[in-house]
Amino acid sequence: MVEDALSCLRKAAKKVSSIYTQALLAYTFTLSNDTELREMLLTKLDEKAVRKDGQIHWEHKPSSEASDFPSWYQASSAEVELTSYDTVVALEALAKYAEATFTDKGDVTVTVSSKTGFHQQFHVDHTNRLLLQKSSLSDIPGDYSLSASGSGCVYVQTVLRYNIPPPRSDATFSVQVETQPIKCPKDPMKQLCIDIYIQYTGSREKSNMALVEVKLLSGFIPLKNSVKKLVNSNTIKRSEIQSDIVTLYLNELGRDRVHLSFLVVEDIKVKNLKPATVKVYDYYETAEYAVTEYNSPCSSDAETGNVS
Repeated sequence: MVEDALSCLRKAAKKVSSIYTQALLAYTFTLSNDTELREMLLTKLDEKAVRKDGQIHWEHKPSSEASDFPSWYQASSAEVELTSYDTVVALEALAKYAEATFTDKGDVTVTVSSKTGFHQQFHVDHTNRLLLQKSSLSDIPGDYSLSASGSGCVYVQTVLRYNIPPPRSDATFSVQVETQPIKCPKDPMKQLCIDIYIQYTGSREKSNMALVEVKLLSGFIPLKNSVKKLVNSNTIKRSEIQSDIVTLYLNELGRDRVHLSFLVVEDIKVKNLKPATVKVYDYYETAEYAVTEYNSPCSSDAETGNVS
């Protein structure tokens, strides 16, 4: 079985253009003692290496915008793995970096204030450095200033949450959702079929491992057997089923449209249903995604249709 797999990889190795796949193949042929193919792949990788500031790394794809930050600061997880050649080596490197830069010293006071009278201080030292400290900002929108005193390193983050329909993003993926039945039946509807159509539309030949997150309508729960059929038929790699979300894993997505379908049942009757979302994204490049909405044909907004 292994020999057949290696034979298949040898035939494809010279035509591979993805540097991520080239890196995996170089490691594979190193383990199998195929020095000729290994050297060919390493030569290709060397030509595509990015050399800057006395360092060398590989980028999964060219950066869309120039940045003042160093490459290691903004590297995606795929690029960390690519530069190291194996997931375990990447984790070892990150662990050694954390060990080398770790310090339990430091005493910092961070002050957040506004002209309208808001004033909040956060004190960080070795006794609470792993504790999350947070406070709600009183005025949104508002003009806030931040200052820090003392010595040490702290991470400050502001989070803004709001509820609006998610923006459409079809740059790298396409997703459409239909629900069956199309029209609300006269008899009480207890079961709903969710049909999802997805494909990769980005600049590469195909995506990395792709995830489809299906949020369920309020009051509905997934019919587990219908989801497991997708796994048994090899349509998806695996699934995760929760009460309010179903996550489907695919090895990759290409240009061909993929159809996924499963059933949900009404567990609790909920009036005036609001739409739920379906999101598809690249596991290694989470910024590459598409999202859309769907609803029950018996929702209060049925006149808007059930196809997104």
